[in-house]
Amino acid sequence: MRQIRRFALMAAALLMFFFLTAVPAKAGSANVEDNAGLLTQQELQKLQEKAAEISSKYEVGVYIRTFRGMEGYGIEEYGDYIFERDHLGYGSDRHMIMLVIDMDSSMYDINAYGYGNTAFTDYGKQQMADDFLDDLSDGYYYEAFDTFLDDCDYYLTKADEGEIIDVPGQTEAEKKAAKEAARKRNLGISGGTGLLSSLLVCLGLKSRMKTTGRKTTAGTYIREHGVHMRHQADYYHGTTRTVTPLPRNNSSGGGGGGSSGGTTISSSGHSHHSGHF
Repeated sequence: MRQIRRFALMAAALLMFFFLTAVPAKAGSANVEDNAGLLTQQELQKLQEKAAEISSKYEVGVYIRTFRGMEGYGIEEYGDYIFERDHLGYGSDRHMIMLVIDMDSSMYDINAYGYGNTAFTDYGKQQMADDFLDDLSDGYYYEAFDTFLDDCDYYLTKADEGEIIDVPGQTEAEKKAAKEAARKRNLGISGGTGLLSSLLVCLGLKSRMKTTGRKTTAGTYIREHGVHMRHQADYYHGTTRTVTPLPRNNSSGGGGGGSSGGTTISSSGHSHHSGHF
């Protein structure tokens, strides 16, 4: 009984640790903030719900931020500053992708961090910008932001399948590296589900034991004519799997940068694609 109780407490502690590291770095941080006043309240709510759903689905924070002025920063530096100031990103590794818009300078930046650097390569970010720039330039802000979110959903889906969007002509070695990265990431995510199942099993076993009183001697459990072993068998109760997190490399996505694609990551751990609209 004591062993079951001790195991249940350990499982509960591990489960609590999992949930603490699986929630966004700053609970309550809005996925979409329209400081520039480009959207109606209804549009803002729709985009917020969509971005939050994508973030939860892939465990990567998806954000949109609009401003009028950047407090003296450049567009890329301002995104990095907002990331730290608002404690953005999903989980302890702070995975994220963020679109930053400044109306005063008519500039945009796609800013990635953590697994965002893997899923959104230099080439991928450029293609995403090409998808929404016409609407952004013409003042169709909701349509531009909605297209950005659609692309985030698609790119994250492909990345988790090991088919990262990168320059055409990716080598077989690069494709293999991308699939291996996706496999390890998916194992890490599924580990939390297994932990929850283990906890539920333990709690179920504990509840069954509540009707049994404590016995101080072994005689209670011995039948009148002794114990006869009539059948022996081994039963499989489960497997313990240990997953090692995939370390962040200086170039990710296809296994390399340069002409073969990949992601250019700054010393701060961010990658960017920026320009005017």
